Amino acid sequence: MNGQRDDRTGSGGYLTFKIRTASNALPVGNAVITVTGRDGQILGVLVSDRNGNSDSLRLWAPPRAESLSPGSAGKPFARYDIRVEAEGYYPSELFGAAVFDSVTSVQQVNLIPYAENTPEPEGTRIYEEAPDPLRGGLTNA
Repeated sequence: MNGQRDDRTGSGGYLTFKIRTASNALPVGNAVITVTGRDGQILGVLVSDRNGNSDSLRLWAPPRAESLSPGSAGKPFARYDIRVEAEGYYPSELFGAAVFDSVTSVQQVNLIPYAENTPEPEGTRIYEEAPDPLRGGLTNA
């Protein structure tokens, strides 16, 4: 299910997900992916397919032209927070995923399964800060 998109201007990029487990060896289907703005507002909700892939979500990003000027003060991307939940796995939260204008950013999330024959742990989450996209942390599709 796709959620709302951020409509600040005509500028924007896309964010799509690959949800995996077992050191990227296995896909995780039916994972619920919630994308929020840095202010906590929910901008979209996606669900991974049986291959662990999601649809793309269009999100606002600063216009590409703004980053082409020398001395530009702003960053050429917008940041969003992500929460991924799937039955049998610890929830995972990623802070600051980057979205560039006219680019589809692919965010891979690796979920950690609960140990077998143990009750679901309460309140345990995996937190991760997104890599800096200007230092080689962005994957394009």
